[in-house]
Amino acid sequence: FEAEPDETEAEAADAAAAVAAGIDPAMLGIFLDEFDSVHAQLEDRLLDWLDDVSNTKALGEIRRAFHTLKGSGRMVGASEIGDFAWRYEEVLNGLIEDRISFSQSLADGLTLATGALNALRDRLVGESNELSEQGIQSLSEFARHLNSGGRPGIDSLADHLPATLLALVLDEAED
Repeated sequence: FEAEPDETEAEAADAAAAVAAGIDPAMLGIFLDEFDSVHAQLEDRLLDWLDDVSNTKALGEIRRAFHTLKGSGRMVGASEIGDFAWRYEEVLNGLIEDRISFSQSLADGLTLATGALNALRDRLVGESNELSEQGIQSLSEFARHLNSGGRPGIDSLADHLPATLLALVLDEAED
């Protein structure tokens, strides 16, 4: 059973990162389990919704996922995840309440935000990733523009996001 030591080492590394961030390691474990589950559902529902933007059930589930990540992230002290999720929850609230309308910019923003969540998780547990603080701020600013009814282009993010993240929307545009 060699898988157990690797898992134990990973859990120990997560706990050490949590302590350094001032997060109770037990709460971090619960949060990470919830994060992984919610993120997987979010990815599935986003694909469903982007295939049919009139699917209000999928849209509601996407909003609920960002809401859950906001609340549980803030509750355990993972404020970077909580605040980031809140920005996109605000966008989804605006869309659901007809204050803003669907656009390719909105689809790209949600795709990038969903893709960026894994990097935010990595940052929380002290793992390396390609997403910088500036990239996170740029995605948050992108959400603010969307929430105010703007239609920012992803080119405004090109200098701040890793190519692997940008490929999520650039590959879609090329299809």
